[in-house]
Amino acid sequence: MAHPQTSPLCLFELAGVTYGIAAEQVQEFIRMVAITPLPAAPAVIAGFINVRSELIAVLNLRQRFGLPLAQAKLSDFLLVANTGQRKIALWVDKALGVTPLNVKQFTEPGQLTAHTQYLKGVVEAEDSRGNHLILVQDLATLLSDAEQHSLQQALAQANA
Repeated sequence: MAHPQTSPLCLFELAGVTYGIAAEQVQEFIRMVAITPLPAAPAVIAGFINVRSELIAVLNLRQRFGLPLAQAKLSDFLLVANTGQRKIALWVDKALGVTPLNVKQFTEPGQLTAHTQYLKGVVEAEDSRGNHLILVQDLATLLSDAEQHSLQQALAQANA
């Protein structure tokens, strides 16, 4: 991925915080649909959805980030993105889209606190909403290798 200062970010909101993912990794935003439970999947997987005959796992970001859990609402969104290993749908509160940003500062995750394993960094940016911080996510780290393996087996069973 290009450096977040020069690469467009697809923005979303979760629990009142703005997050970003490299726009080239995002396929689409989908309004919340019914999520089918996926037995034997890792705990952070809420289930799966069928997008144009493709089974896509739904990652509960609230659970992954240790935020209070919430029931799915029709106003929620699923952000379908490519992690490099698979497509995954991220369950988010609001889809903010791809927004042109005037990046004022980029902070590497190592310069922050200890629990930043899912971040590429933090961007201080200005857009139509004013100045704010954006937590730039590293999709490749959202699932561990063990979770990836367990998810692959669960999806294979669901597809059988």
